[in-house]
Amino acid sequence: MSSLCNRVALALNWNTGINGCETTARGIVHIDMDAFYASVEQRDDPQLHGKVVVVAWRGSRSVVCAASCEARRFGVRSAMPAVRAEQLCPNAVFLPPDFPQYRAVWHQVREIFKRQKKSFVAL
Repeated sequence: MSSLCNRVALALNWNTGINGCETTARGIVHIDMDAFYASVEQRDDPQLHGKVVVVAWRGSRSVVCAASCEARRFGVRSAMPAVRAEQLCPNAVFLPPDFPQYRAVWHQVREIFKRQKKSFVAL
């Protein structure tokens, strides 16, 4: 299982106990999937760790599909024009979306959610 999926599993296990230790603590877990595509790209290519990653086709009609946390510091956001993202951060690594790969990883994440369905409620 990927480290991204392990982090999701760990976050969800917070309510039910970790390593078999039950706890009565309850809380709210917010899973921010806005940078999901960029996180998958960084997971799959270790050279991208810590770099500014923008998932988008280059061109005047393209929009940003996802931006890494590093890109967000420059003001790059999902759904903004790719041209604007390039102006904000000209040294960013622009990667075309790999939707089949994101779909495969999303299925792994969903399996974690399904195993934890008694522990949380999706909103």
